[in-house]
Amino acid sequence: MNGADELPARVDLHCAAFASESRSGAGGEAGPCELNLSKYRAMTKYPAYRYDLDRVAVAPGGELAAFCIAWLDMPNHHGALEPAGCHPAFRDKNLTRAVTADALRSLKDKGAKTVSVFTWCEDEGPARLYHSLGFHELDRVEAWEKSL
Repeated sequence: MNGADELPARVDLHCAAFASESRSGAGGEAGPCELNLSKYRAMTKYPAYRYDLDRVAVAPGGELAAFCIAWLDMPNHHGALEPAGCHPAFRDKNLTRAVTADALRSLKDKGAKTVSVFTWCEDEGPARLYHSLGFHELDRVEAWEKSL
C-alpha cells in the first residue's frame, strides 16, 4: 500500500473478497462487511501495522485486485499473515498467491525467521494456497457453536 489515500479502496477490496464467506445470515445472504474505513484507520495505528507490509495487487485498470497483510514481531523474528484475499472479478489468476509470496519475501528481508498463518480448517482454498507456499499444518482448532 502507498499510504492512507488507498484506505477506502483497500476496505472495498477486503469487503468484496469476503462477501460470500462466514458472515452470511440464516437465509444464506451475505451480511454486511465487518471492516469499515474507521476500523481500518484504527488498525493502521497498531504498533505492528506497517503500510509497507500491507501488500496489494493492482489490476491494469488501476483497481486493487488482491491483498495480504504481513505483520512483523521483530524482537522474536516472527511474522504473521492475516488476512489475504482477492476480489471475485480477479480470482483464478493467482494474485492472492503472488501478494502472499511477496509478503513472505518482505518479511524475510526484514529479518523474520518464521511466519504463521491462521485459517479455517474446512476452507480448502487457503489451505492449498499456504501449502503451495511451503507452509505446513501445525495445529487445528475446532470451533463449536449452538443456536439457541
